[in-house]
Amino acid sequence: LAGISLDILSSVRAYVGGEARWSKGQKDAVHSLTLYTDTREDQYYQRFRKAIAAPLGDRDARIALDKSPPDLEAARAGFLQGGIDSDDIPGMIWLYRNFRSMSYLDTAIRSWMATDPVLVQLDHLGEVIHDNIADGVVAPELFRARKAEIGRINERLGPLAVTYSESLSAGSRAIKMLLTFANMLTGGLLMLLVLWHTRELMAQREAFENALRAEKR
Repeated sequence: LAGISLDILSSVRAYVGGEARWSKGQKDAVHSLTLYTDTREDQYYQRFRKAIAAPLGDRDARIALDKSPPDLEAARAGFLQGGIDSDDIPGMIWLYRNFRSMSYLDTAIRSWMATDPVLVQLDHLGEVIHDNIADGVVAPELFRARKAEIGRINERLGPLAVTYSESLSAGSRAIKMLLTFANMLTGGLLMLLVLWHTRELMAQREAFENALRAEKR
């Protein structure tokens, strides 16, 4: 039980760390795309592509795990794209597959899923802006409209990201408390078992000594 608890907590920690990378990726993507719209310098578009790759990779990993049967290779590739350490990925996949329906994790995953359409919209907008610049379509009013659209996407994505982060944090705390209680309960039961077994041994010893004294008499 202690070993399983450590594995679960390690996997939960990996998800919390992955959420931090996910959040940083989506914020950097919005910032880089805004700079690209203002300056039209390709370096900012490359930063945008690199930043948005992490949340998109995590999304692909989740979609692969929700398939029937799960596509484990695609899930691994998605988590790697999301910046997850390769040593943490097997535990994350195991936790997702075995505890997906647990209330706390389910709430966090549903919050995570709610960000998908907005991320896809941001990704598509980045490609549209890049195509506009590549085609020489640089009308100021068009780019003002594109920048305003980036702002609207960011306003939608921000609350969803906060909800995702808070629900995952609440889930991780709940799992930690549950495992702590389970280990304490198991430890208490083992102590009671030891006390009962010791009492039985002492009773047997006393009975043996009484029988020995009776035989001597």
